[in-house]
Amino acid sequence: MTFTKTIVALSLLTLCACGDTSPSPASPEEMPEVVGAGLNGIRGALMASSPAILEPSAERPEVPVAWTFSPPELQVFRATAVVLSAVDALKERPKATCRWNFGDGSPTVEGCEVSHTFHGGQADQLVTLIVTDGDWTNKSTRTVPLERLSVDPSFGKKEASKQPGSVGGLPAPPPVGAANLRMAILADSAAEGGVHKDVTAGLVQLVKAVGPGLVIHAGGMVTAKADATQWKDFEEGVVAPLERAEIPLVTALSPADRESGAKVPSARLQLLDGAHYPERYTFTSQGAFFLVFGAGADGVSEETLRWMRDQLGQSRIYEARYVISHLPLHKFGDLHVGSLDKRFRLYEIFLRSRVTALFSAGYRVYFKGRYGALPVVSVGALAGPGGSLSGVDFKQPASFVVVDQVDGVPERIFAVSGPDFLGTFDESKLPENVEVYTR
Repeated sequence: MTFTKTIVALSLLTLCACGDTSPSPASPEEMPEVVGAGLNGIRGALMASSPAILEPSAERPEVPVAWTFSPPELQVFRATAVVLSAVDALKERPKATCRWNFGDGSPTVEGCEVSHTFHGGQADQLVTLIVTDGDWTNKSTRTVPLERLSVDPSFGKKEASKQPGSVGGLPAPPPVGAANLRMAILADSAAEGGVHKDVTAGLVQLVKAVGPGLVIHAGGMVTAKADATQWKDFEEGVVAPLERAEIPLVTALSPADRESGAKVPSARLQLLDGAHYPERYTFTSQGAFFLVFGAGADGVSEETLRWMRDQLGQSRIYEARYVISHLPLHKFGDLHVGSLDKRFRLYEIFLRSRVTALFSAGYRVYFKGRYGALPVVSVGALAGPGGSLSGVDFKQPASFVVVDQVDGVPERIFAVSGPDFLGTFDESKLPENVEVYTR
């Protein structure tokens, strides 16, 4: 009713404006109040009666179609098949068409429910969906995230300071316990011309002051193209002192060890899988699981990868899972002397199996840090001189690594340095970053 009155009033105003003579003045009761003059006044009257006439309602922003995807994450370093669907969101638009852009360089795909495999597993993927239904178009973009694997920030962080019960400048070993263990890891003990003096001094202090319950030699027992004499030197300089002290020894093979016949002693403990000893094998000690493997001239074989995945898959009942390889995943020095091939696949296997740490050698340097999210330790050379980390002029002394495990978890990891092997390596001399590694 108000709208009709307003139109009538405007019509009268228009007639009055167009007439030859001035109309009689109208009383306030006969005319609606029009604020302003001219067109502005007319517009004000119209707005007062019905704002929709001159001010249509503002368009609401289009709500993106709420499509879904499953599984919710992409797997690290693996191909992941993902189902993407907008079917439920488009129930009221049965004739709508969908076009997907997966953001990985692959062709777009049509269909309101599709499956797509994302390869590589190295980054989040940004996926865009465009829906069309006649003149209606809707665009939405979502991120399909890469899984976030956990990192243990406390790995081997406890200070290797002198404590009650310690010998010389070395920390005391862990107390006796079912899941407590002190182990030493040696590497690169070979030298031309007989048993190196650093090896002799190192083994004396290893037995006397360190007192490990287990020793692992990570390879480098002989030099390249060694003859039988160097294997005898290894027997005399490393194996015999440990046997006399009744300390079990296991070994990993370097390429030179393998080429020279791998004349290593039999394992002094029970192996879980020793069918291919000393090439690859597993064992346990004090609640910890150990996997030792090597790579030949052709790299890590597919058979070895399958074996590692299977063995580590069965190791979930153990708190600690240690992997030992002479070659690392990536070089530690300026000069590349060797590294594992298939490193991304190995990295994925190690992370999925929650490997506690990967110990490697080959570069004659001590370093403790991470390769991505994987804790790694490079073992220095027992027979000096040591090597230099990439980008560092400082040449390290001879050393070996000690791991103190308490309640199934590595509490402290440190290096004992030569030439007297009475103190720990000064880790303040280690850079924060070496190649792809971080501390």
